[in-house]
Parts: sequence; structure tokens; C-alpha cells
Amino acid sequence: MSNFWFRSGRLFDFLLGRFQSKGASPRERALVCLFVVVLMALALGLRLVIAPLDGGIQYITFFPSVAIAAVIGGFGPGMVAAGIGTVLATYLFWPPYMSWQVDFEREMILSNAVFLVDALLVCTSIEAMHRFYRRFSGAEEELRLAAAVYAHSSEGIMVTDADGHILTINPALSQITGYSPEELIGHNPGVLRSTRHDNEFYRTMWDALATHGVWRGQVWNRRKDGEAYLQSMTINRAADSANRRVRYVAVCRDITGRHLQDEQIRHLAFHDALTNLPNRLVLKDRLQHAIVRAQREKGRLALIFVDLDRFKDINDAYGHDIGDLLLQTVADRIRSQLRASDTAVRMGGDEFVILMENQGPGRMSDRVPAALIDRITQPMPLETVTVRVGVSLGLAFYPDDAADAQTLLKRADAAMYAAKTGGRNTFRYYAPPDEQAVPIADQRL
Repeated sequence: MSNFWFRSGRLFDFLLGRFQSKGASPRERALVCLFVVVLMALALGLRLVIAPLDGGIQYITFFPSVAIAAVIGGFGPGMVAAGIGTVLATYLFWPPYMSWQVDFEREMILSNAVFLVDALLVCTSIEAMHRFYRRFSGAEEELRLAAAVYAHSSEGIMVTDADGHILTINPALSQITGYSPEELIGHNPGVLRSTRHDNEFYRTMWDALATHGVWRGQVWNRRKDGEAYLQSMTINRAADSANRRVRYVAVCRDITGRHLQDEQIRHLAFHDALTNLPNRLVLKDRLQHAIVRAQREKGRLALIFVDLDRFKDINDAYGHDIGDLLLQTVADRIRSQLRASDTAVRMGGDEFVILMENQGPGRMSDRVPAALIDRITQPMPLETVTVRVGVSLGLAFYPDDAADAQTLLKRADAAMYAAKTGGRNTFRYYAPPDEQAVPIADQRL
């Protein structure tokens, strides 16, 4: 029985939704009119079965039909049924009931008027209920749609109260954080906080929410397993008209993968793919900044140009794979000889440059370039072969040898060629063209 009433209710909802909607087709409206006529015929037939036509005002016979027509079709069909009922009651049930004479008596007119007024009140009341039902159904449908969007959104959604207690989260946020709703609801969002932002960051966020009602930005949070992740987040402040029920709605998206990809692309743009050393773009930027600092602090810096001797012979003899391994080994050996503040750069091919800041007055100790040469020229076991490579170094200083980055690099390069001319596997300090660069005894190794 309960199933019957449930199906009846669903059918009733369907009829109301179809026949009363503004989008009802002419065919559906014609069906409503036909339904009204059938109702009146059924009412008349029922009246004839129950009692003969014995005279008297029998408007009550058609009132159920009027009400049903108004319930199904709305105000218009209900009043149409009332009009048909008035005609039938007048010419069937008013003595002489079968004469069909058009005769307007005062009592008949008053009875018709009372019937029509009652029908008008009934139809108006039912129409009011219809409008309430349509409004309620529309709101219910909007709620269902909002719930579906909330549940199936690919972006994480969190709602908190004015005190910052989590009221609800959607499945996407559970997937991002690893926490179930039961583990987060009632708690403060601080359980997701990582250590990558200071208190000032969060104070600025809440100031923006208090002032503008919205905050947008990127936040590093922490998953349940402790892994830090980066999310793009928008927080909106929502309140009722009285500003009493305040809610904060946060919508976020995990962008860790995109961030790491951007970092990788940025790294590849500024680093040599083979040796993982910074490239010439980094050198240009760091050298320029180092010169500015040296100018401000009245300091000195050194630039060492490194070029491998007879690298091409090894590359041709053993192949490019061995050549690549040799360059990687040289890069590692250069790194091992530098301070944390120094920068080693691969310029391309077999050329490297080393930037060393904070040099004291006077010439650099010969131990630095000598140690580099000694380390680089050690035998290198590379897969199935062991090779040795020579190296020539050229050194130039700011502000002794040049006042700008480009000139300083050129003069370090010139000093390196002087080392090659002087016999390779050695180093030279830059000397002006009109001065003869006579090697010191320990410059040749």
C-alpha cells in the first residue's frame, strides 16, 4: 500500500510539473482541457446514478470537478470547469430541467453568482498553493544541484564557522589532504598548516578577509601523511543579511605537480643539462650583482676561466659517451674545490667559469688555481677506460683588471689563452697587452 501511495505521489508531482510549467506544449494544454471535460462528464454521470433529476440547485455536483481541474491544470482550467458546471447546473437541474429554455430568473442568477464566487475562491486558493509548490520545488532542485556540484567538484571545498571550526568538507578535499570528513569536522584548519609560512602570512590573510571579504593566493599545507603540498586557494566570507551567521568558504586546488614542473623548467632554463651546473645566463646575472656589491662594499672579486686541454682528442678516441662522463666528472671536481659562496658555470663545450667573491687586497694565493689544476688532472675512471685531461686557467679581478662584467670575462678568457700559449696545464693572471706576462715559478704544474 505504501508503495502505491509513493508512486501516486510521484505521478502527481509529474503531472503538476508538466501541465503547469510555462514550457507546456499546446498538446499538453489540450489534454488538460479534455481532462476538464471528462471530469465534468463523470461528475454528471455520477449525479445521475446517485439521484434522478428531481429539480433543485445542484451546483455541489460539480464542485469536486472544479477543484480537481484547478489542482491539475491551475487557475484557468479550474474556472473553465466552473463555467461548464454553471451551464449544466442551470439547464439540467433548474426546473424545468429539460426544457433548455434561456430564462434568467433572479434566484438562478444569484445561485450562479454564488457558485462562481465560491469556485473563484477555490481556484485562487489552489493557484496560490501551486505557486508555493513551484517555488518550493525550484528551491529544492537548486539545492539538489548545489549538493551535486559540491560532491562532484574536482576542487576541494571547506566551510568553517566564524570561529574557524570546520563544518564540512567535500570528497575532493578529502582526496587532496588524506583526511576523512570525520577527522576534520569540528577541528581548526590549522591541522593542515605546514611550517613554510610564518604568522605574518596568516595575519595578512585574515586582514584581507576582514577588510575585503575575500583572499586569494597560494598556500603550502600538509597532508595527513606529513607530505607538504602547494595549493591555489580562494577564501570568501559569507554572512546572512543580519551579519550574524558568518561562514568562510575555501575553494582550493592542488598545484604541487604544476609547481614542481615549473621549477624543473626554470632549472633547465638556467642550468646545463649535462653537468647540472648553472649556465651563462646565471653567470651574467650573478656577475653583475657581484660587481654591484663589490662597488658598494669596496671589495674585490675573481673570475677564473677554465678550459680543458686536448678534450677533443679524448672525445674522438673514446666517443661522446666517455666525453660526457668526463665533463660531468670535471664539473664534480670543480664543485669540490669551491666555497658555498662561489659559483661554477659551464659556458659550453669544455669551457667553465668560476666566480669567487670577497677577495682580499692583492693577488689571489696561487694555491687556489693550483689546487683546481691538481684536482681536475687526476686520472678519471670512466666505465671501461681511465683517462687524464689537462686544464688551462685564466684569472682576472674586479676592479683591478676591469670595471664591468663583460670586460672582466673577456680578460679572464685572454689570460686563459695566455696559459695555453705558455704550455697548457697551467694558469695565468691577466696582464695588459703591453706587459709581458712572465710566469711565476709555481704557475707551471
